[in-house]
Amino acid sequence: MKKGLSILLASVMACSLLASCKSNSGEEQESSSVVDVEVQDDVQRYPYEGIHIMTAPETDGYIVQNGRTEYKLVLPEVQDAYLMLAKNDFISFFKQATGITMDVVVESGEGFTHSATAKYISIGNTKMFQSANIDMKKDVLESQGVRIVTKDNTIYVNGGAQGGALYATYDLLQILFNYEIYAEDCWEIDENVKEVKMRAFDVLDVPDVEMRANFWGAITKNTENIAYRFRMPKEYYDALMPLGDVDSGENRYTIHNSTKVVSRKSAVAEDKWFSINGEQLCYTARGDEESYQRMVAQAAKVITRNLELSPPKDYPDFTYCAFTMEDNFQNCTCEFCAAAKEKYGEDSGAVLVFCNNVMELVSEWMERPENAEYKRENFRLTFFAYHGFVDAPAHYDEEKKTYVLNHPDLQMRDDVGVFFALSPGFQLAESIYHESNDAARERCLKWFAVSNNLYMWTYNANFSGSYLVFNSSFNLYNSEGYQFLANGNLAMLANQGQFGSTNYTAFQGLKPFLDYKLQWQSNLDSEQLIDDWFKAMYREAAPIMKQLFEEEQAHHYYMLHESGTYAKGSNQENPHKKDYWPINLLTRWLDLIESAKNVVKEKYEVGNPALYEMLKKHIDMEWVSPAYFLLCYYDESNADPTLIQNTKAYFRNEIAKLAPYQLGNHNGQLNEWLSSLS
Repeated sequence: MKKGLSILLASVMACSLLASCKSNSGEEQESSSVVDVEVQDDVQRYPYEGIHIMTAPETDGYIVQNGRTEYKLVLPEVQDAYLMLAKNDFISFFKQATGITMDVVVESGEGFTHSATAKYISIGNTKMFQSANIDMKKDVLESQGVRIVTKDNTIYVNGGAQGGALYATYDLLQILFNYEIYAEDCWEIDENVKEVKMRAFDVLDVPDVEMRANFWGAITKNTENIAYRFRMPKEYYDALMPLGDVDSGENRYTIHNSTKVVSRKSAVAEDKWFSINGEQLCYTARGDEESYQRMVAQAAKVITRNLELSPPKDYPDFTYCAFTMEDNFQNCTCEFCAAAKEKYGEDSGAVLVFCNNVMELVSEWMERPENAEYKRENFRLTFFAYHGFVDAPAHYDEEKKTYVLNHPDLQMRDDVGVFFALSPGFQLAESIYHESNDAARERCLKWFAVSNNLYMWTYNANFSGSYLVFNSSFNLYNSEGYQFLANGNLAMLANQGQFGSTNYTAFQGLKPFLDYKLQWQSNLDSEQLIDDWFKAMYREAAPIMKQLFEEEQAHHYYMLHESGTYAKGSNQENPHKKDYWPINLLTRWLDLIESAKNVVKEKYEVGNPALYEMLKKHIDMEWVSPAYFLLCYYDESNADPTLIQNTKAYFRNEIAKLAPYQLGNHNGQLNEWLSSLS
């Protein structure tokens, strides 16, 4: 059974308006028909609760009273980048909220122990924390989880490795001052606070996805480390050790590196190690057992060489390496690989067995006394489940009511994992439970059931057309979608956004905000999060901008069907077709944007010019998308000349100075495009 749901509240209104409008040239424009979203209501759902215990009742004491504080911030003598940011952000936001610059104590020397009477906020593994006997709940904390505990008059703020204490700092700010961040330049926090009650903290807040890799260029390229504030640090890069046969002249790569590890350049390379079809490996070595063992030994040798190049004392964050296929469909189809597929059920079976064999040798190498300085605890090797290897060698067991491996040989070692890159992937415009996502959902469930350590790569951008077109993924990457993914017990989730873009348009800036919130706690109300984002980013103009958002989403859904790329997923359509962009549609959107700017101008330009400039910038960024498509297909000959001239001028004078903006997938800057306009 299915139930039809209107894709958007505004879709009917938007289409009826478009049907009745004329272009600036006076020609009637045909309206777009919008296909309703269908959501299956007879499929199994996968809710997820997680661990988010935010206990913090007020006590009789005060952190701030009468605009003053007796509290001091305490930090350990040695501070990594995470702790330094935790310190700086706490001091900055505490001052914004209260007007007070809190004193900082750095533990240097002896004498720092817990005191029942002292008033401190301790961040990280301070000596005071170590002497306080705080139950950290390490059995559930993992590397990223947050722990905040009050003992006597001191608040201990800490967490797991790689940033837990930093994230705990933001939880503390949220509880005390309702802190939330929406964009690089947009956050909310209580201000003019003269009284802050002490609280009996007993917080245990563990992210639903342990590592949340950030793949949005506008965040990763930000020099203010906004990625950390989004709880999406570059841990993907910090944790992943690159691989390559450096002794044979290969470079080291984090992904698509299989033929850089087992390299043709190596003096010991054998033809049997490589695919008969192209640049992939043959994971059976053409059925030659002796050659296969030499191939395993060569891969293990290259990995151990890379471990030597990255000793733990210099690279403490590396927790895994990824031995991953090249980015093509040329996996081997020799008779022995075909036989392995017959035996294991999927091409990925032979890869899994190969990685098990390789990691057995790597583990033995690390255990040797002479290699003690390179040994890493809980170090893992992952392989790419991608393209021809995307399907798990598993089947559904009716008796056990779960997916199980097809063969005993496939049982993964504890130090072998799967880097699952879902391609072909989800239909981004639909719910995770829509029928168009049935196959992708089943692929996920298989890997969820059989993988020891699952790293997942998903997609959230349009890679075939333009970064400037609205790309709808809000029906998929919502609370329901992230709860489904959280059931995979993911070690990492990399939701690939727009690598190259340095700013946002077409409401793409909402996506990293939802990523940050829902990867941390997937059962939050995603619709409420969207409303909160609009209110923060646009203030009084939020209703107008939300209407624009809904109309752009409706139009994108229409384009998916009209372009014939719906079945491929909404990251595949090419929007560069004039028929998709009737001028009355574009001018309507530009009119909405102008109305929104007028609202914030009237409200804030005189009384709060800084806020006005911020809001205007946010609205101007949404102007980029319709204005760009206007100039792609219209000029003075088929549209109002004044409109065209004003649009060009606004691009040059107002938009270009905000930030360079990448127009295409991987190249083409805004200023270069503008210079081509007459």
